[in-house]
Amino acid sequence: MPPRSPQPRGAAQLNPRPVPSSPPIAAADLCGAALAVGGWMVGDNVETDIAGGRSAGLRTAWIAAGRQWPAHVRSPDLMAEDVSAAISSLMEWGRHRAVSKS
Repeated sequence: MPPRSPQPRGAAQLNPRPVPSSPPIAAADLCGAALAVGGWMVGDNVETDIAGGRSAGLRTAWIAAGRQWPAHVRSPDLMAEDVSAAISSLMEWGRHRAVSKS
């Protein structure tokens, strides 16, 4: 068996904090955003995008791209056929929310 290659020097210093539990948390952390104030996770993968977004406390929008949502899985907050439709729906949601707050 070949010897294991050593860890690159300085690798431990690249990310000294624990790895977040989901990609949305990692992305928000890198951007300095606070997920506690809300947000959306938009994606096309049931397990990584939608479940990950939900676990991060985000609303979720699924890009169907001609696929059916699995019957045994809790539905996302929004379903759209493509990215353009998702953006339109999210913009409408934002307008509706702004009007209801006034």
